[in-house]
Amino acid sequence: MRPLEVVATLRGAVALPNGPLALDGLLAAAVAMEQGIYNAPLETELKHVDIPVAWHDSRRFHLASVGHCEVEESEQRWINRRFPQQEAQTLGEERFRSYRIDAGAARSYRLPLRTFHAAGDRMTWWCVGDRDEVWRLLQLISYVGKKRATGCGRVIAWAVREMRDDELWPGFPVLRDGMPMRNLPADYPGLSDQAQLSQGTLTYPYWTRWLEVPIAVPAEAIRQ
Repeated sequence: MRPLEVVATLRGAVALPNGPLALDGLLAAAVAMEQGIYNAPLETELKHVDIPVAWHDSRRFHLASVGHCEVEESEQRWINRRFPQQEAQTLGEERFRSYRIDAGAARSYRLPLRTFHAAGDRMTWWCVGDRDEVWRLLQLISYVGKKRATGCGRVIAWAVREMRDDELWPGFPVLRDGMPMRNLPADYPGLSDQAQLSQGTLTYPYWTRWLEVPIAVPAEAIRQ
């Protein structure tokens, strides 16, 4: 395992409504795709997924950061859903007389979604891992973030390189100048008093709300 820098070259806007992207989560998703593993709704149904990245000594999370970038431009988009009234009138049963568009299955909505363009169309992660295997798995990831079906988050190239010793910093790759580079335990040694605290998961799958604990979050990963 070697210290690595991972760079995604993007095309177009990216939507990250749930915060910056964790590299370990991306790699775990790639492994799950290879093995045909799908989301499990219950904790007892979760399957362990190994990724080519080193564990922290605590075995609570991997030595991998979230994606970091500068925001070059951002915009407000909207997610719209309008109930198909004409189709309902055509296909509905004769006894079907009315429907509500403010509740239930027929509900229409218009939700805000912030997207942004990364400076230089680049997003960067750092980790300690197996370079060749990390690169191989990332070739399975062609989009990152949300709203991929509309073209957001398209990745046109991945680059993985070994870092020199003089490029590393104390706490690499999870802590830098006292600020978390990924989700870390709230009592992690060396955390700055300025680190933002929250509730969340320490490792993938990050959607498992029942595994949330007090954490320090990488609030400065996407810089405006």
